[in-house]
Amino acid sequence: FTKLQYKTYSMHSPHDLYIPEGAAGNQVAHMLWTLGYKTVAMVTKVSLPPDEEGVKHSKPNIPLPGKPIVWNHGLSPGMTLPRPDTPPRVLSRLHVTSEGLNHLHCLGAPEAKAYDIISVEPRSEKVWNSLTQSSHLSSMYDVISWDLTQRLPFHVKKSSVRVLDSRGVKIELRYA
Repeated sequence: FTKLQYKTYSMHSPHDLYIPEGAAGNQVAHMLWTLGYKTVAMVTKVSLPPDEEGVKHSKPNIPLPGKPIVWNHGLSPGMTLPRPDTPPRVLSRLHVTSEGLNHLHCLGAPEAKAYDIISVEPRSEKVWNSLTQSSHLSSMYDVISWDLTQRLPFHVKKSSVRVLDSRGVKIELRYA
């Protein structure tokens, strides 16, 4: 599933693109399959440190995507899968939370490019402006994610959203 296919993928079928990676995430993915979901994305979260003057940060550690889900895991011999149709498409997703600009270049690292979807959650106005104004950076990510359980630390202008839309970047609103 390439990034181009993701951007043009029809979202008319049920999907969940923010499932935590690991055993609990696998259980959620299986439950979503029984509910008829067609696409799921297993999320790996990375938090980038804020910029500090005079402090040199090491390169952020971006893990490679996790192992794919085994859809019949845990079934006894002779048991059937929860649904007779094909399992959902499983994408890998890197979710980067950033308060500073120093490490945004890591979005272009080979480890990051191994993911199907790359999302960025800006936690400062400096990061937001950089993400919306730099065409170089916008080619490195697919989704801007906003956590609406907290107040955004910057104002969102309609022109910035239009720029993101023209570049094919999606906006995700997380509210729970």
